[in-house]
Amino acid sequence: MRDIKFRLFTFHGMRAIRDDESIGQLKSDPSYNWHVTQYTGLQDKNGKDIYEGDIVNRVVYDDGEEYIQEVAWDEDRDFLGWNINPGDQLKVIGNIYESPELLED
Repeated sequence: MRDIKFRLFTFHGMRAIRDDESIGQLKSDPSYNWHVTQYTGLQDKNGKDIYEGDIVNRVVYDDGEEYIQEVAWDEDRDFLGWNINPGDQLKVIGNIYESPELLED
């Protein structure tokens, strides 16, 4: 069973929250524009938690190809928007709120 964790972003930076009740209270405050992301249950090669909205550098184990990808949940298929193979190396290099330019290429 994985940890259920969330991360909140505002235009003034990032704030980590781990309790659903607090998130509900914060999201209802109209003075803030919150973006809530959920922990995927995965960690990158350095042990950093991977959340929805993170941008990862992914090196595919079987061919060595390198990709820069946004971590997104595909609700229709009930998994991350791309398959992760055992042996793939993931490294969080940013997120879509603080460094969207990483996805421009």
